[in-house]
This record gives sequence, structure tokens and C-alpha cells, in this order.
Amino acid sequence: MKHCLIVMMMALLMVGGAYAVHGYATVLDSFSTAPWSTIPAGITYDGSNLWITDTNSAYLFKVTTTGSMLSSYNLAPITYPSGLSWDGSAFWMIGVNQLIYRNFYHVSTTGSVLSSITGVLTYNFPYDLKYLSGNCWVSSNYYDRKIYLHNMSNGSILSSLTTIAKYPSGLCYDGANLLVSGNDDGRTHRYSTTGTYLDYFEAPFQSNSYAGGSVWVGGNMYWVNSNSSLVYHIAVDWNPNNVEPSSLGVVRSLFR
Repeated sequence: MKHCLIVMMMALLMVGGAYAVHGYATVLDSFSTAPWSTIPAGITYDGSNLWITDTNSAYLFKVTTTGSMLSSYNLAPITYPSGLSWDGSAFWMIGVNQLIYRNFYHVSTTGSVLSSITGVLTYNFPYDLKYLSGNCWVSSNYYDRKIYLHNMSNGSILSSLTTIAKYPSGLCYDGANLLVSGNDDGRTHRYSTTGTYLDYFEAPFQSNSYAGGSVWVGGNMYWVNSNSSLVYHIAVDWNPNNVEPSSLGVVRSLFR
């Protein structure tokens, strides 16, 4: 068994390339949602402002990029909303109806439910989502380590991607690739939309839980921390100096 693990580690190092390095993230600034949201979950950007869901109060908040709350909307009959994504005119979000099943909801900028897709989120703990060209990627915040691609005309699953992230939580798109954040260790792993693993970065803040959504805005990431009610504005350098090979990071993640 030990011999097999050594062989696997060597193979990953060879595939990853000895000279590839993982990314390095720094916090540019942060703001607290505590005055108006105790358990922030989903986050998205409409081109001007951030929008955040509160999974405890079932409210949708319109927020400036510096954290000033502009307006709030009750999401009833949706309860426990989590993931949130802007499609250009309205939001897609994940929520619960009648405390039983998690469903997709299409929601206006005033919190009204425009439509819903039920009975398709059959896997464990669908959490964050990202809308892309008529489809939604959804993170399964569970040990299956998967994200799923749904056709938003009917909610059917088109494909899935197995990630290194343990308990995938935050999910966003940087304009070319998917970024999947792990709930347990705070590592954000970068993948092509076809599933090719690229690299990762460590969360630049300390927490006992990294659950929360994320969104890419203007070359940086906003990352919600549901546990602390903080939203972090993060810059990522994908090519820093003096950092371990990304392939070694893959090996480390597999043993977490």
C-alpha cells in the first residue's frame, strides 16, 4: 500500500510539473454583514452592486461593493436560500420550500419568485451555484466532492465534475475557469469547465468554517464566510514566487 501511494505521488508531481506553483491570495478589504445578515450564504454581482442571501432570515440584500446595505427583500415562500447567481436580468438561487426539498428559484430584483424548478436537486446538500450561458454549475457541499452542471430550461443534469475540494462550498467563474472552495480547509481549486485541474490557493483568512458563496468581480473574488458574517475581497496571484508545486498541493489535498 505504501509503495502504491509513493508511485501515485510521484506520478502527480510529474503530471503537475515541477515548476508549476499554486496561487497566493491576499485580503484587499472586508466588511461585516452582522448588522443586517447573521448567516450570509450566497453572493453575486449585477454589474454595479453585490447581492447576498441570508439563509437564516430568508432575505435578499442589495449591497455596495464596500458593504453598505442598499435594500432588502423578503424571499417568502423560499426558506434557507443559499447559492445565488445573476443571469443578466434576474437571479437563480437554491432554496427550500416547505422545509423538504432544495429547489431552483428564478427570482426578480425585488425578491419575487418568477419561476421554480423542483425535484432535480437529488444529490446531497446543493449549496452554491454559477449561471453560465443557460446552464448552472452547482456545488454539492458533501464528501462526494462534486459539482454538477444543470440545464436551466428543465433542471436536468448535463454532467458532473469531481473536485479535490472537500465539501465544495463556494463556486464562481473567473471568465475562463471555475473556482471551487472547500468548506473544511479553505482551499480554492481552479478547474477548466471541461474538468482539467489547474491549481489552487489557500484562504488568506482564519476560520473554523469556510462555508459560504463566492463571486468573481473585476479580476478579484468576494468570498462570504457564513460563520463569521464577514465578506472578504480577495486578490489572487496565480504565479507567485517561492511557492510549492501545485501538484504537491494536489497530493496534500487527497490526504486531508
